Amino acid sequence: MRPKLWPRRGANLPVVLELAPLVDCVFLLLMFFIVVSSSGNVGAVPIEIPHVGQADASPRAATVLSIGQDDKIFWDGAEVSDGELQERLTAQAAEGGPLRLTGDHRSSLGTLMRVYQMCRVAGVPRIDVDVSLEEASEEAPPGR
Repeated sequence: MRPKLWPRRGANLPVVLELAPLVDCVFLLLMFFIVVSSSGNVGAVPIEIPHVGQADASPRAATVLSIGQDDKIFWDGAEVSDGELQERLTAQAAEGGPLRLTGDHRSSLGTLMRVYQMCRVAGVPRIDVDVSLEEASEEAPPGR
């Protein structure tokens, strides 16, 4: 028989399960669920809740101002000169409608900036610039 050098810890100690902390936790959870689930006195103050409906569609679609690959300017698909563009931009600013500015990736940045500045000088209130997150075609110079 082998001698016992060290006695096993807790070998002869009785197992005691403390119920008081367990009961405290159960009552705490019960109180939490009672407080959260009770709606209380919601109707204490008489109020009229507004009804929600679907918003009306925009009365007017945005005018499209495009710059082609050869730096020609198009107003809703029709080619315009700089003078005619300035007149239309002034009328657009008076109407207050949105303007959507698009450009071909092969057009020059200078033309785009010139047209954008014309829009700002004319006082167009909202200018949306269309961009594409797709890769440019192989014709585009590297670095774009």
